[in-house]
Formats: sequence, structure tokens, C-alpha cells
Amino acid sequence: MADTATNPHADRVNMTIADEVEDFLETCAAAVTVDVDAERASFLRKLQKDEIALRKRIEATHRDEKEPHLEAGRAVDAKYKPLLAKVQDAIKSVTRKLTAFMEAEEAKARAAAEAARRQAEEEAARAAKLAEEAKAAEEDDPFAAFDTNEEARKAEAEAAALKRQAAAPVKVNVASADGGKAAGLRTVGWNVEITDPSAFVAHFAERMEVLDLAKKLAEREAKATNGQAKIPGCVVTPIRKAV
Repeated sequence: MADTATNPHADRVNMTIADEVEDFLETCAAAVTVDVDAERASFLRKLQKDEIALRKRIEATHRDEKEPHLEAGRAVDAKYKPLLAKVQDAIKSVTRKLTAFMEAEEAKARAAAEAARRQAEEEAARAAKLAEEAKAAEEDDPFAAFDTNEEARKAEAEAAALKRQAAAPVKVNVASADGGKAAGLRTVGWNVEITDPSAFVAHFAERMEVLDLAKKLAEREAKATNGQAKIPGCVVTPIRKAV
């Protein structure tokens, strides 16, 4: 790989991949400590080509050694993955059916709560009206005023009960047939539909992950246009190295 002056392992034969790597590392480490002239530059260029060949041998050896294990893993996957997929597909259908039922039950419960809220408002208004009527009748007919006040208090109590009913959290649970943990509706994520791409991206413009993605897109566009792309908000410069 190199002459013995810069590589004490140059005469080694039957080297393992690990030995070859160690040899190459030592050669590179020695090579970068020496001033570069035309001859040394040619040697550095040779090291670049040596690296490509060594990398290919490492990759090939890695692939050959790993392949039997991968093949065994693929055989096991082929046995069990289809079974898992079938079970998961089956339960997805069951979950969709159960979710639809529970959402319908939840809609009924919300409708009942809304009806209770409206009825509570009506009862509260009736109680207020009865209270006014009782107050107006106190002088002319105290007994009638008493009865009206009683009716007003009952209406107030009914309004309070309906208000509590309307304010109660709407929860729908389905008990398991085997007595296990009941199912409840739970928000497991959010679907986002983009309606204004510009505003949407602008909202996240300062996020580092968005900037990283935008930078990758810019680099891809710069490569596709040989650096001629006109991309606002950035400066495109070439990255140069000896190859």
C-alpha cells in the first residue's frame, strides 16, 4: 500500500480487514505530517484511491459475513410477520366499528346535555317569573303568593339540577365482555389539513428542524442547477475538495 519508509507494515501478507485498516490509518497519519510537494501530492492521491478500494473490501466482507444472519432473520420474519399483519388488520376493523359506536353514543350524550342546558335556562326563566308574580301578589293574596313562591323554588331547584346535568363531562365507556379494562374514547393524535401553504410554513419558519429541511432542499436544488439556483434568503457557495 505504501513504501516501508512511511509504512512499517508494508511487507505484511495475508492481512485481515482489521489489519488493513490499522495499516491505512498509520499510513494516513504519517502522510499528513509531511510537507506536500508534487511527489507527496501524488502519494496522497494514491491514498485516496487506496481508501476507495479498502472501503469496498470492508463493505464486501461485512456483507458476506452478515448475509447468513440476515437470511436467517428474513426466514423468521417471513414466518411471523404475515401473522402479525393479519391480526393487526383484523383488530383495526374491530376498533373502527367500536369507535363509530362510541362516537354515536357520545353524540347522543352531548345532545342530551345540550337539551338539559336549554331546559335549565327555561326553568330558570320560569322561576324568575314566578318569583315576580309572588312578590306582586303578596299584599292582595298572601296564600296565593306562598303557593307561587313554592312553585318558583321548585323551578329554581329543577333549573339547578338540569344545569349540573348539562355541565357534567360527557364520557362514554364500554366494558369488556371478560370483565377487563373498559374502553373509552381518547384523542390519540391530530390530523392537520394544510389550507394555506405559505402561512403554514411561515408559522414554523424559525424552527430549526424546518430550517434544516429547507437547507437540504436548497442544497439539492443547487446541485441540480450546478449552483445557478436563485434561492432567496441564503448564499450558495461551492464546496471544493481534491477527488
